[in-house]
Amino acid sequence: MSQSLPDLTTTAILKDSMSARLRKAMVFPYIFNDYTFNLHNYSTNAPNSFLTLFHSILHYSSLDAFSVFLEYMRDLRLSGKLGTDVQLLYICALIGPALHRIEKLENTDADFLVELMHMVEQVTARMDMKDGWSTQALEQVFDFLHHIRTRFVKSAELTSQIRDIIKAMPPPTSQRLLRLVM
Repeated sequence: MSQSLPDLTTTAILKDSMSARLRKAMVFPYIFNDYTFNLHNYSTNAPNSFLTLFHSILHYSSLDAFSVFLEYMRDLRLSGKLGTDVQLLYICALIGPALHRIEKLENTDADFLVELMHMVEQVTARMDMKDGWSTQALEQVFDFLHHIRTRFVKSAELTSQIRDIIKAMPPPTSQRLLRLVM
């Protein structure tokens, strides 16, 4: 008689621990540090280590973990702590490897894309995008969004909802992202 282990993602301790680690990783000054720097200094990059841990937990957990992750994304956006394009790229790096599992969710797969688009709106609204604006990571975020659009933009209602979010963005960003829903 085999007995399965409990789903650790629903325990409050793990949820709080993961939330604390993600908060720490999101404010780390060098999220995407050079690997050779870490190698030669015998150090690790906390955000990259967290990505590895997070992906392994999502890979081996039940689909219930994604509702916790989606809730955290909403809380992060509503808290106003998400403010840079590098942090936004880090969120994309969290979502990216789990896309194949997110697609299997019946009710929340589109919610991830909608939440991500709200995050893009929030971050780009804070950025100064006048006269030759440059960013550290926004182009990579745009590439990611264009890459995943065919997986998630499946209904006319979702297309309309995303179009409304995009139209609320600053003009340079909205012009670039309108192709997502055409």
